[in-house]
Formats: sequence, structure tokens, C-alpha cells
Amino acid sequence: MNYPAYFALDDVYARNHSVNELDSMFRQEEHDFTWLNDQPNFLDNHDVSRFLTLNNSKDALNEGLAVTSTAPGIPIVYYGTEQYLHNDTNGGGDPYNRLMMSGFDTTITAYTLIKRLATLRHVNLALAYGTYQPRWINDDVFVFERQFFNNVVLVAMNKSATTDYNIGGLKTNLPAGNYNDYLHGLLTGGTGTALNVGKSGAVDPFTLGKNQVAVWRYSAPEPATPEIGSVGPQLTHAGVQLVIDGRGFSGTQGTVVIGTTKATVTRWTGQSITVIVPQIAGAQYDVKVCLDEARGACSNSYKTNTDNGTQIPVTFTVDKVRQQFLVTMYLSPATSPNWETGA
Repeated sequence: MNYPAYFALDDVYARNHSVNELDSMFRQEEHDFTWLNDQPNFLDNHDVSRFLTLNNSKDALNEGLAVTSTAPGIPIVYYGTEQYLHNDTNGGGDPYNRLMMSGFDTTITAYTLIKRLATLRHVNLALAYGTYQPRWINDDVFVFERQFFNNVVLVAMNKSATTDYNIGGLKTNLPAGNYNDYLHGLLTGGTGTALNVGKSGAVDPFTLGKNQVAVWRYSAPEPATPEIGSVGPQLTHAGVQLVIDGRGFSGTQGTVVIGTTKATVTRWTGQSITVIVPQIAGAQYDVKVCLDEARGACSNSYKTNTDNGTQIPVTFTVDKVRQQFLVTMYLSPATSPNWETGA
């Protein structure tokens, strides 16, 4: 659970801090994490007061949902957030953040926003697997870009309820052309913002209105060379399944190489491949998908970890301590135990 992202989202959209805090958090995580896009992001959950209890602004909630749905990571929506559900009794903490729902409206703005961005995440892999690039930021405006190979999504939002901003000097990796707002002006009364991109990636100046969110995207044609976006699980063992997701896997079945060893393929589709991890030494390896090694049609490398030691289940009880502990143990007969603990 990406609590650094939660605290930054809470500060920026519920407590009106500068957007720079959110940008700094994502840039720090991109530097620190090997698998940035596997971090689960959330705006509400069962352990915290609901967003609308902290800031009773549907505009601010919509903006927070837009970031959660488009920024690096796996978006999580707590039940009822899409219906603006909240109960402010005693500050809205547990159990008042777990109230029953009285209905379900599929025309409500938050629901529509989540539905549209979930669809975009499915059809444009820049949101699921892409890099993060800040493009234009001040205290209120957050413009950032996600890119997975030639797939690009540019997101812009203005959290100010009082000020329109003229966005000039913006650069993007969107190909030259004109782009309509993917949200069709959902958060600006139906008035979307068109984007004109020149050959050099320079964007013509435009106005980002009060509480406006706009999204522009480019979905590249199916590539001739495979593009890996995700490999899981991140820690695996010989004889178990490894799933590789991305684009360009279509055509005649090729090979999957883990390190320098070919893996046995059990399933192959245009966007997903399942293999059995071969008998290899425990280490971190690069995974590659190759359609035709003779032509050099191999994918980018994606890292995964393997462990060939015996897996030993361990159960322990902590008594008389009212704290939560996370303990991960890796035990192997050939090596001394390696403990990783967090409290």
C-alpha cells in the first residue's frame, strides 16, 4: 500500500498544500523503486477518514481520483468513494468510514470519471506501465506525462476553485497533431480543452480552468518488436509460473529467456505470456521475449528475482504487544537466514 502517495494526495487535495509535494513524492519513488507501477495507490480506505470528511469538496475529490487513476501505480477505489459516500461523525474515523450505501448512481460524476479512466488504462498501456514525467507545475496546476514506448498520456489538472491558468511553454512527447480532451470536459461542464502539438513537441498555449481536469492520449499501432511492461511475481522459484505482460507478443510463438536460460511457455497471447521458471540459480535476472532471435526482434529487459532455496513456512506469535508488524523471512539451507522486518 503506497502510503507516501496517500499522504501527499491528502495534503495536496484535502488540505490545499502545493502540488510540488505530490510531484516530489512521485519522482522520489521513481528513483527508489524497481517496480514503480506495482505500488497500490488510494485516496480512501478503511483505516482513514474519508476524503470528503477532510475536505467536503467534490471537485477536490474528483481531482484526487484523477491523479490516483493516472499516476504511476495500481489505482484502488474504496467502496462508496465513487458515490461521494461519507459520514463525518467524530471526524469520520472507524467505524464511520465503513457506513452502508443507500444506493448506487452510475450517472454521478465520480463514477463516470473512474469508468472513463479505467477504460483508458486498459487501452493505453502508458498508464499501466509507463514512466512519469512532470511537465508543468505550480502550487495549483499539475501537468504530468506517462509514456510506455510510443504510447503517451498527458494529464493536466488545476485544483484552484478561483483561478484560471494560462499554460505556456509546455512540452510533450505526444506526436504532432491536434488532440481532444479524452474526458470530453467532464469536470468543466462539458467543455473540453483541445491541444495543438507542434513537430518539436511544443504545445500551443491554452487555458486550464478552475477545478479542470483534462487528459490527452496517443495510442501507438501494434509494435513489430515485443514491449514488456510487467513481469510477476517479483520473487519466484523454479517450477512455478511467471506471467509477462505488454504489447507486440502476437504472431508465431517465440521464446522467453530468463537470464540466458529459455523458459517453457504454457500460454502465449498478444499481450500476455505465461512460462514455467527453469532451474536456475537464485539471483536477479533480466527477462526478455524474442519473436525471432535471428532478426534481433527481442523485447526490452525486465527484472525479476528467483530463489532456488527450500521454502520454509514460519509461524510466530507476538504476545502483549499492541503493534502491527510485517516480517518477511527468506530461509535457505545453503545460506544463513536473511531477515527483513518493519514495524
